[in-house]
Amino acid sequence: MSRALNVIPFALLHNLKHNKVLHERVILLTLRTEDAPYVHNVRRVQIEQISPSFWRVVASYGWRETPNVEEVFPPLRAGRPELPDDGDLLLYVA
Repeated sequence: MSRALNVIPFALLHNLKHNKVLHERVILLTLRTEDAPYVHNVRRVQIEQISPSFWRVVASYGWRETPNVEEVFPPLRAGRPELPDDGDLLLYVA
């Protein structure tokens, strides 16, 4: 997870430095709080494929909502069979 959209998360860099390997598929997730109290579900998750194995996902929530990482992944995987299911997902939280 990373707050800035143009920065590689420290946890990813740290993992790469020590293990000298990158996972087959990488999803950079940003949770954003909007100025509105609620964000409609249609606007909740934005997905950008950066390369064949890298995705950037931005999940937006209103300031009255509680972010829920688990609800981000079903829309992400819809129509993308190459992405892992919940059992194969490894999260680095930063």
